[in-house]
Amino acid sequence: IGIRKSLGATPYSIIGLIVQESVFLTFIGGYSALIMGLLLLDVLSKVLPDDFIILNPNVSPAVAIGSLVLLIIGGIIASIMPARKAAAVSPIEAIRQEN
Repeated sequence: IGIRKSLGATPYSIIGLIVQESVFLTFIGGYSALIMGLLLLDVLSKVLPDDFIILNPNVSPAVAIGSLVLLIIGGIIASIMPARKAAAVSPIEAIRQEN
């Protein structure tokens, strides 16, 4: 961040960079969790008896996509405050803290 700021990056570009990284990491984590959850549901549906309390262990695509969208929105909201703080740091101070 310090080097980018010393090269003339605006505070909004720093904020955008941090929010983009947060969205990317949130999406990767959410997508991975979704895939693992679906695999676990598949395994459980084969292992558990047919009369088990969970009758239909399926997830609709709308629920999966909605969950992923909510997770990404949460990632954006959670990253805004740290991004604003990082954009407010002077370039010299940011370079000192990177080491």
